[in-house]
Amino acid sequence: MVRFLFSESPYTLEDFSNRVMIFKSQVNEFLKTYEKLPPRIKNGIENSKNIYEVKSLQDYIAIVKLLYMNLYELPPDIIIAIDNAQGILDGFEPHEIEEFLDSLNSVRERFFMNQTFREWFVENSRHFDATNIETSWDKFVQERQKDTTPPKIWGVVTSEGENIRVSFTVKDNVNVPKEIVIKIGAKTIALPISTNSLTYIGAIEFEQEWGEYNVTVTGMDAKGNKHSAKIDFSHYPEIFEIKFDGSGEEFQNAQPYTKEELTKMWRYAAKYKPLQIYKIVYPYLGFDRYGKMKFDGAMEFFYEKAKRDLFKFYHKPLPFYSITLFILCIL
Repeated sequence: MVRFLFSESPYTLEDFSNRVMIFKSQVNEFLKTYEKLPPRIKNGIENSKNIYEVKSLQDYIAIVKLLYMNLYELPPDIIIAIDNAQGILDGFEPHEIEEFLDSLNSVRERFFMNQTFREWFVENSRHFDATNIETSWDKFVQERQKDTTPPKIWGVVTSEGENIRVSFTVKDNVNVPKEIVIKIGAKTIALPISTNSLTYIGAIEFEQEWGEYNVTVTGMDAKGNKHSAKIDFSHYPEIFEIKFDGSGEEFQNAQPYTKEELTKMWRYAAKYKPLQIYKIVYPYLGFDRYGKMKFDGAMEFFYEKAKRDLFKFYHKPLPFYSITLFILCIL
């Protein structure tokens, strides 16, 4: 920038003093805009080797101001994405800034009108040169048509009283999610998806009998590409759990709840209230959570399951009075 100060000579001391004041004012004006730019673009301007392409500092300030105004009319995620484009860090020259602005103008509206393209661009901007941003649209269209990549899917399955709740996220690389299918036992639930986003978050809750289940969740995108996730899930009343220390599968290694916890749980259970609050122990999220359920047949189910587990751990028949005595001894 000092080059602009000494661009003409000779001049008097008074002229020099005036030029210094003007230059100082222009530098302050430049810095006010420059400091608001994204970090990599700022570095690119700092690394410019051809600032003399413009005739005066005022012309350069005008270019940087135009750059700022065009950038900050865009959504924040697009600004960050553009800042990650190629061809910036090694020197963002004046002519490259002008080329970038021309390129941006040809694709700007698509960032606002096409949510799918916008999300795709945010994920892929690092592959494009800043002076050729408009080529990203053609690449997006090509990838969407030739897409053979299945969507990613993840989530969690939980018991909500007598219901099972499947919470899920489906994310695709270029085509929107179109359907989620859940298979559990003999039951199949299909949920059509209507979205303009590459990511869809949802949940399905349905009534299911107590028992052990294999749950399969399948996500499909608009091109018919599918991906499935499978888990084994135990659906039963969560009144209390038997904890194991990992040293073996024998019942002798069990670590039951404290006497106070069991006393409270069984005292509540004995009342057979129509609606009962219970502690959710799995999955543990770092804090205590509670659910609610109707007891009626739930206690019988849990009693039978506890008895079967004891048979398994002891590897021998267990009479009725043994399990009753065990519980009473703990209490």
